[in-house]
Amino acid sequence: MQITTVGFLSNIKRADLEKKLSSAGNVDDFDIESLDKADGMKDIMVVFKEPVDAKFLGAELTELLGGLEKKMVSEEE
Repeated sequence: MQITTVGFLSNIKRADLEKKLSSAGNVDDFDIESLDKADGMKDIMVVFKEPVDAKFLGAELTELLGGLEKKMVSEEE
């Protein structure tokens, strides 16, 4: 199965998400909707330029957002 759009929830800082997704090579468009008043939980929708095989979607997201989850966790500790 080929995936062209994916949605997910994240609590990574909005500025970090926008920076990473704006510079990503395989991202055609994205939308970030805040789900709370603080820079907490967000609903993210990503549209890929080229379809991604569903088997490799996890790897593609890791490549897109690599390091942000670790950064988020270490900042809160």
